[in-house]
Amino acid sequence: PAPPGAPAGWLPPNVEISATGKIFEDTKLNFQPRLGVAYRVTNRLVLRSAAGVFFDNFSGVTQLARNFSGTWPSLGFQSANLTNYPSASQLVPSVSAKNPLPSAVLPLADPFAQTAYFGDPNWQNAYSIQWNGGFQYQVTPSFLWSMNYVGSGSHRTTVGGRYNVAVTPGPGNFKDRSPFPYMPVPTSWDRSWGNANYHALQTSFDRRFAGGLALTASYTWSKSIDSGSSGFFGVEGNSIQNPYSTRPDRSVSSYDVPHNLVLSWVYDLPMGKGKSVHTGNSVADYILGNWQINGIANMLY
Repeated sequence: PAPPGAPAGWLPPNVEISATGKIFEDTKLNFQPRLGVAYRVTNRLVLRSAAGVFFDNFSGVTQLARNFSGTWPSLGFQSANLTNYPSASQLVPSVSAKNPLPSAVLPLADPFAQTAYFGDPNWQNAYSIQWNGGFQYQVTPSFLWSMNYVGSGSHRTTVGGRYNVAVTPGPGNFKDRSPFPYMPVPTSWDRSWGNANYHALQTSFDRRFAGGLALTASYTWSKSIDSGSSGFFGVEGNSIQNPYSTRPDRSVSSYDVPHNLVLSWVYDLPMGKGKSVHTGNSVADYILGNWQINGIANMLY
């Protein structure tokens, strides 16, 4: 049967109907193995290591679903701007409910006369391979020191941008040097081509409750690298030098935080029943007791 909206039941050149009836191909290799190991070297020293694969099934799902709204063959897409702000010479709006889009031709004769945000039919959900290794050492019965190396490699992250631009520089019409010259203008397209990695050295010092005081200090020294400029949904809305090769644009991520120091403390006030400060009255000690003071300081650089 003719696809909905296709004029006279025919399809323009270079247009195909999905054999599966789906916009995106299925992904059947989302295998997520995970392994963790802990080994006690001495009564005070423990070594730990772990690795695993994690998939992100929902990143950008809403955005991808919206990419195809109002596109061929179901209907064309037209818009009317500034309908509530007539010019000085025109005292009434230029459109009406009777004919809000006077220039619209629905459906469009072919899909290449419009631009929209499209998606690669071979798009796949992103995944991250994550690993860590380190040790925990009990310095004293109330003092614990931990240090870990943490890393990850993320793949198939979404990269947006303008496609069907010229693949080589040169004079003349850019369409003659574009992959799809039958398309009149470049258009936006989302692909799962992106990659990113993260490496960090994390250390922490924990002082368990002793004398009513508990302290935690943690420091992370890290580096994050990805493709493009770390914009919304990959690099959508941002510029990269060559949309067909993001490798030259790999650099430090915009969300990279090389140094992160976090300090926290909890102090159990010595007041109430059984504490150094008490009244001897059960009601008063109940009201005054079991209070704590705590705080968190986070320093980034």
